[in-house]
Amino acid sequence: MSLGGALSFGGALSLGSALGLLACDAEPRAVERTKPWRAPAASAASTNVEKTLPYTLAPRQHIAFSLKTQTTTITGVFPVVRGSLDFDAVNLKNSDANLRVDLGAVRITSGDEDENRRYSVWAQNWLNLGASIPEATRESRRWAAILLEEIQEIDASAAHEARIDRKRLEQLESLRLAQRAGASTTAVEAGADPLDAAGADDAAGADDAGLPAEIRVARARVRSSLELNDRRVTQPYSVSVELHYPASATPGFPPDRVVVASAGSYKIALDQYQIAPRNAGGMLVASDLKLLGAEVARSAQLQFALEFVPTAPKAPK
Repeated sequence: MSLGGALSFGGALSLGSALGLLACDAEPRAVERTKPWRAPAASAASTNVEKTLPYTLAPRQHIAFSLKTQTTTITGVFPVVRGSLDFDAVNLKNSDANLRVDLGAVRITSGDEDENRRYSVWAQNWLNLGASIPEATRESRRWAAILLEEIQEIDASAAHEARIDRKRLEQLESLRLAQRAGASTTAVEAGADPLDAAGADDAAGADDAGLPAEIRVARARVRSSLELNDRRVTQPYSVSVELHYPASATPGFPPDRVVVASAGSYKIALDQYQIAPRNAGGMLVASDLKLLGAEVARSAQLQFALEFVPTAPKAPK
C-alpha cells in the first residue's frame, strides 16, 4: 500500500472518533451490526427538554486526526460538522447533544497541494465513499452520526459551579492581541497608508467586546453511540467543557458559548467501523490489507474543540 493509501486510511479512522466528540479510554462494547438499532434507554435529558436551552454548532468547526506510519505521521481534518446541544445550566447532567460529520469532505493536510488532493480521494475510498459507487448509496453513507446517551460523571452540578479558568481567558486575550498586531503589520507590508493600517488594526480589534468576561471549565465522563458504515458502537468517553460568559456566572445564567474539547488525543480502531483499503468502487484491495499493523497503524488519534452558540430564534412569519 502506498503512503497515499495510508493517508486515506487515517482520515477514515479519525472520522469515527470525531463524530463521537469524545475520547475512548475503555474497552468498547460489542458492535451492533444490523438495523434497525435498538432504541436507547430514556434519559433525563430526553424527559426534561423544557428545562434546556438550544445551542447550535458554530460555523467553520472541524475535527482533526493523525495516523502514524513507519516513516511519517499523516494528518487531516473533517471540515464539515453539524450539531446541536440542549444545555441545562442548572443541571448539567440533563444536557443533551448530537453531531453529524460529513465523511465525504475528509481532507488530508500533511502533504503538498497535489498530494493532499490525491490522498483525500483515497481517504474517501477507504471510507467506502468512492467515486464509482452509485450516488444514492454514497449519500446514504456520507454522514456519520453521534448521539449522547448519558452524562455519567461531571465535576460540577450546575454551570455556575464549574471551576473558573483565568489562565484560559488570558490565553484568549493574548491571541486577540497577536491577531491585531498581525493585521496592522500585514497592512503596512502591503504598502497601505499608516492611517489605513491603523484602521485595519481597529477592525481586527472590533471583536474585543466578544471576549468572554469569565470562563468556567468542567470535566465530564459520558456514554455515546457512533453510527458509521452501518456499524453502531456505544462507548464511554472523557471530555472537557468550557463555558464562556459575558459576565460573572450566576445560577441559571446560560453561557454565550460552550466549547466541548477532547482531553488530549483519542485512539480509534479502524476495524470497528469496517474502514479498510478499498478502490473507488468500494471493493477491498487485498494487497494492501497486509500492511495494516505493519507499515500503517491500525488506529488513529483524534483531537477536537467544537464550539456551540445559542440557536438564533426563528424569524416571525
